[in-house]
Order: sequence, then structure tokens, then C-alpha cells
Amino acid sequence: MRIVFAFAVCFALNLSFSTAGFGQDTTQRVAAAPGAPVATKQAPPFTYLLFWKQNDANTQQFAETIRTAAAKRPERANWTSIDVNDQANQAVVAQYGVSRAPMPLALCVAQNGAITAVFTRRPNDAALDRALVTPAMVDVTKALQDKKIVVVHVKPKSDAPLPYGAFEFTKDPAFQARATVVDVVANDPAESRFLTDMEFNAASVRDSAVVVMAPPGVLVGKFASTATKDEIAAKLHAAGKCCNDPNCKHNNKAQAQ
Repeated sequence: MRIVFAFAVCFALNLSFSTAGFGQDTTQRVAAAPGAPVATKQAPPFTYLLFWKQNDANTQQFAETIRTAAAKRPERANWTSIDVNDQANQAVVAQYGVSRAPMPLALCVAQNGAITAVFTRRPNDAALDRALVTPAMVDVTKALQDKKIVVVHVKPKSDAPLPYGAFEFTKDPAFQARATVVDVVANDPAESRFLTDMEFNAASVRDSAVVVMAPPGVLVGKFASTATKDEIAAKLHAAGKCCNDPNCKHNNKAQAQ
């Protein structure tokens, strides 16, 4: 299965920071980097954050690549730059944990705070475009970064109920606080990429199925609608994502299989 997420760490939402633009005095802090799209009534769902220390040729080329990508997709993404050496930016640098990272470095951040891509080298346009994931992928990524177990419900129509075994799993006291459900309707064109990554043929989905993932991005399994709570839990424990209790009933079930 080709489900791929960037990396799963928890980041806070709604960060505010000042930025410095390239090709100008970097001691002058400005609200947006030169070339970034003008703010509209509704902000794009993604932002490329470029962190840098030296305003050298490599950084400027990195910035131009991101600026161009954002300019091609104004309804999907904008961009901004953060001078890591600027004291006014230390809160955001600490929040993202990039103070010791090699620079320049870029992140793609969704509105809910999910980090959908990390670029340690200057990316090409295709890589920047692929960071703009589907709405359900954003929700899944954020949940994994929040250390949640994710139950992706792939359903044939919007009103299809979560299969009973998966429902019981999410309500089990051992998992309830950590489990979250993300719905994906098979005929939703906005989720076609996610369905492909999960190896579902949208036209062939006639019954519900669930895909279970655990942090930081472990694929636990893909389950038919008939899967029981215990079957899902046993797979979770077999993946090492259940608990540390050697007497756990799910551990015993996993060892018996």
C-alpha cells in the first residue's frame, strides 16, 4: 500500500511571526515576503514556510522555486520566509524545532497545522505540488502528528455508517481517547488521490472498508466491513502500537495468531 506521509510530529496551530524578505535589508522585518500573493478574503489552505540563515545564492534559488510554485497555485498555497537569526522569529523557530536543521529548509503547512511535507533540499515543482494533499489526508496527517490512531472510513456513500467492528474499536476504553475517524466518500473527486494511495478503485467500492494507521505513520492494516474490534486491536498490537502492558488481552490475541 502506497500511503505516504511526510513525518509525524505535533505542531501548534495559528502561529504568528514576522518575516524578512530576500534582496533587501534582512534587519527590516516585514509582514510578508516579497513576491508572496496578496492576501485574499479566504486564505489558501496551505502555506510554504521557508526557514533560512544566510541570504546567499542557494537560499535565493530555493525561495524563487517556492515563490514560483505558490504563484502558479494562488487558490491553494501561499508562502512566506523566516530568518532564523532574527530574534523576533525565535518563537516560531522553536515551535517547529528547526534551530539546528540545515538551512535553507521548507515546510508545507495546512491550515489545521498539519505538516504535509518537509524539504531539506530545493524541491522541484512536482514535489511542491504533491505537498498540497487532499482534505482527508490533511486530517489524517494532523491526527497522526497529534499521536492519534486513525481509522479511515472509506465508504460508498456519504451516509454509510462506520462498520460495527471499527465503531466498537473506537469506543473501546483502551483506544477511545486515542482513536479518531476520518471519512472518505469513494465518489468524492477531491479525494481521488488519497483513494489511489490507499489502493482503492473508487468505482468498485460497494461496501465500507477501513484503513487503520498509527503514529508516526504506521500502516496497521486494511480491513473489510466485517472485521471485528478484536481483529483490529490484534493487528494494532502486532504493529507495536497498542500498549506496553505484557498482559494486554490484545497482545495475547496477536501472539496466538
